[in-house]
Amino acid sequence: MPVLYQGDSNMILYPISYSPSALERAFDVSGTDILGVPAWIVLRKDKTAAAIVYAEPSLDERGELRHLVAAKLDLIPRKSAEQRESILAVKRYWESAAVSQNV
Repeated sequence: MPVLYQGDSNMILYPISYSPSALERAFDVSGTDILGVPAWIVLRKDKTAAAIVYAEPSLDERGELRHLVAAKLDLIPRKSAEQRESILAVKRYWESAAVSQNV
């Protein structure tokens, strides 16, 4: 089982981020503004994940530009309750500690 809350184990939790090239290559990107902060809503082109990422990249510990993820959904295709249409269901949800502390 993944560690979801800091303090549940001795495991170090790293923030999730995407490089600008990964976003360009693997995601459809839509711009928005969340509480005054420029952000993007991104959907993997294969429809297996969606996320809210900060539009402004920041430098990681290796000096590489990364877009930090505020929240992420892992998606799975399935049929609707009436079995009439294909839909995307949420398989797993994750949000950064910074986001969950501000709720």
